[in-house]
Amino acid sequence: MSQQAFSTDSALRRGLGLTDATAFVIGAIIGAGIFRTPGIVAEEMGAPGPTLLVWVFGGVLSLCGALTVAELGAMMPRAGGYVVYLKEAYPPIVSFLFVWLMFFVIRPASAAAIATVFAEYADASVAHFVETPTWLVRALAVSAILLLGVLNIRGVEIAGWIQRVATTLKLLGVAVIIVLGLTLDVGSTANLQPLWPESSDGWLAGFGTAMIACTFTYGGWGASANLGGEVRDPRRNIPLSIFIGTGVVIGAYLLINATYLFVLPFEQVATADGLVAARTMEALAGSVGLMFISGAVMISTFGVMGNGVSVTPRYYYAMAEQGLFFRVVARVHPTWRTPWVAIAAHCLAAVLVLLLLEDFASMMMTTAPAGWVFTTLAIASIFILRRRHPDAERPYRTWGYPFTPALFVLGSLAWLGSVVVEKPEAFLYAGVVALVALPVWFGVFRPREAAA
Repeated sequence: MSQQAFSTDSALRRGLGLTDATAFVIGAIIGAGIFRTPGIVAEEMGAPGPTLLVWVFGGVLSLCGALTVAELGAMMPRAGGYVVYLKEAYPPIVSFLFVWLMFFVIRPASAAAIATVFAEYADASVAHFVETPTWLVRALAVSAILLLGVLNIRGVEIAGWIQRVATTLKLLGVAVIIVLGLTLDVGSTANLQPLWPESSDGWLAGFGTAMIACTFTYGGWGASANLGGEVRDPRRNIPLSIFIGTGVVIGAYLLINATYLFVLPFEQVATADGLVAARTMEALAGSVGLMFISGAVMISTFGVMGNGVSVTPRYYYAMAEQGLFFRVVARVHPTWRTPWVAIAAHCLAAVLVLLLLEDFASMMMTTAPAGWVFTTLAIASIFILRRRHPDAERPYRTWGYPFTPALFVLGSLAWLGSVVVEKPEAFLYAGVVALVALPVWFGVFRPREAAA
């Protein structure tokens, strides 16, 4: 592979600086999950100690993955991120299956889940005053997705502005929960007892499902790499944005989970269908606290939905640009220089999933395990690319290589194996869609790729 293959040339507009790129990383990670999934993790683990252990383990995995993606993103700063790494390291069918599953399963389900939390907290903010019909909550979620689609088609600078504002406000909301929870005389260390259950059998059996919720919440640390074609000075700004963003999020997640467990009795945290952030703020500041956190979560989820609408279509664009996905998806708007067809397709698919699946947990289970399979493959690609292209320019080299990416891969394989044993249905939808993709690949896209 020549050095030219790893150039920074891009047909897209480079309108994002370091602050924007870092906001995309933080915004991609902190969104709906941390306000919704801690109850699922706690319910599966059965005690405060194992619950916090899951969040620590998820943070370590995320940091190892982020350190690795920083090298890949600085070496190949092009739109599509993981698509580029998978295509350079593996046979083309791997990146095709990734984009196919992203298009039809993973990203639409993730966007629908986030929009659901947005609408749920909007409903919670007015619950004291009016009873909101279910259809109106669903309509709000759909409207948010469509609005963000229009704004992102209009220009990447608008998307960057949305991320800066939303990221600032969501971090403020997280900080308020932590500060109030740890300073007001409401919480108690008694809520953390017993720290560990008498037997480890229960929480070990629930580890796989708990990690589905945890990885859903931690996902997104490669956001700036996926926007590599639109980041200014990408070889410097992509690694920096990943380091800063991931570090901030890991610290915030550990602190806010400790706050939930300190403020509320464990049985109130361990409610998979509850809104743990809302209950925590209601315990701290009554109805005012509930309304504040509901507003903060709405801003947070709106921001992360906008992040997804910005980042996800770049996967589709990158593959279509190379002739390995539907060519129409590679169209760039003549005025705004954004991949408008890819953005529109993603938003419509998310709305469809939102209308078909009613439950947040079902949406989350549909997206997290299948998506993590390809994340693991992308991280593992560093071993292949180091050997295949030893002389490629690497402005940043993964700290702790080869142990850092190896720890990520081994930890991910252990978790994915536990999901196969404990909850194999989590791969059902992705498996069916992948089987449908195979004849499309061999009948349409493989001949096109071979002729290229």
